[in-house]
Amino acid sequence: MEAVSQVSPPTNIIKYIVSAIVVLLLGLLAIFGVFLVRPDKDNSAIITIIIGVITPTSVTILAFLKSSDTHLTVNSLFDKVMEAAKALARQEAVAEERQSVKDRLAASVTTPEIVLEEVPVVIPKVTATVVKK
Repeated sequence: MEAVSQVSPPTNIIKYIVSAIVVLLLGLLAIFGVFLVRPDKDNSAIITIIIGVITPTSVTILAFLKSSDTHLTVNSLFDKVMEAAKALARQEAVAEERQSVKDRLAASVTTPEIVLEEVPVVIPKVTATVVKK
């Protein structure tokens, strides 16, 4: 199994950056709108509220960008790992099938059996006679 390389798929970050810029521009437009509508009054509380809404919204959009990028990276690596696991499983299945075929062939080949029978061995009894001269 070959090593899985670090893959970083291209992420369409343009839409997230455009979203963050649009939110920032809406916040600036709201701040200028407050100054135009209420030029002679204290607008610090309203501006603080606008900034309090704009900042976490922009941060959330950028965090979503990062989590989306991470999600794509993990998924692409997971896909590569799954492909490698499938290839390994296929190789193991092929090797197992080959071994099974070899075992079946070995079992089907018969060799003649040689049966050894016990042969009785007769040892003649030798008797010695002494002849005197």
